[in-house]
Amino acid sequence: MIPRELPAFDSKVFARDQRIYVGFNANQLPPVPTAPGHMSFEDAEVELWEFTSLTWTTPRYPYAPFAPAGRSVFLFTGPMFGVLEVFRKSVPLDRIQHRHHSDWQLAAHLRKSWNDLENSLKATIAFFAGKKRVDFLEMTRFPSPSHFGYNDVHVTDSRTRAAIMRSRDAFRPMMALCSYYIAFQLRRNEILPDYPQWARDMNDGGFHPQWVQGLIDSVVGNFRTTQRVGAFVSLSCPCIREIEVYINARVPIFIDYREGSPTWRQDGGFLKNYTPRPTPSPGCLRLMRLVSFPSLLLRSPGLRMSFLLLPNLCLSPIVSPVRSLVRR
Repeated sequence: MIPRELPAFDSKVFARDQRIYVGFNANQLPPVPTAPGHMSFEDAEVELWEFTSLTWTTPRYPYAPFAPAGRSVFLFTGPMFGVLEVFRKSVPLDRIQHRHHSDWQLAAHLRKSWNDLENSLKATIAFFAGKKRVDFLEMTRFPSPSHFGYNDVHVTDSRTRAAIMRSRDAFRPMMALCSYYIAFQLRRNEILPDYPQWARDMNDGGFHPQWVQGLIDSVVGNFRTTQRVGAFVSLSCPCIREIEVYINARVPIFIDYREGSPTWRQDGGFLKNYTPRPTPSPGCLRLMRLVSFPSLLLRSPGLRMSFLLLPNLCLSPIVSPVRSLVRR
């Protein structure tokens, strides 16, 4: 069921290319992807970059917007994720000497630390996934870091280092998935406390207190200051049903009100409920000036659509008399 009211967080209306976007947890409109992206993946070719840049939501990877933003070197810090702070040229390797050749593998102490971290994240994800209970049928879990070979033995030094760095970057989707499930346990008055309710639930569930505190302090459980990738959301995307969870977790979200959206056609009140008295951006103010020319509106379908949206956005008290003219 689509939520009817959003939390009272600041929203901002943006206009670009005669289109209306409503942004939450963001001060400016980033470059808009050319088309709603589809995060396809095959076992042999998984594109990790799709979890590092802003794109469109998809029910296959609804947790992608929760991925922490920024370069990996700034993400993998602290007592929990500091073990992932390795670099391709300097990561320590174990050399396995054979009679006629040598094999290579990630150093044993790092293999153990990475395995412990991966297993702990899997246990946390399973714990909160059980509380959410229902996922999208299309939802796909990104392959785990070990899938990319940090535990494996490789025949060359370069292949070993490539597998290690790819495995390290694969922790980012796992972190996003963990944050996604935790976000469903957030309540509006529990985002700011130092020890939220979801952490108490983990303690009651038998998790080690140090692991719980580490999650709170890391980019996974810090919903106050962590910069996340965010996403554009189409009204026709099933992820719109979870939009309140995204916004409540301070994820940058941009709702696209494009003409012809099935949701827009079926529910005219949907727009009003998702734009609680926003402050118009300079681009939207420029678009408002255009609506003072009814003849221009009548000639331009794109502007006519934007014009029809403006009364619902409470942006101008003068458009109501002209709206009836445009609809004739």
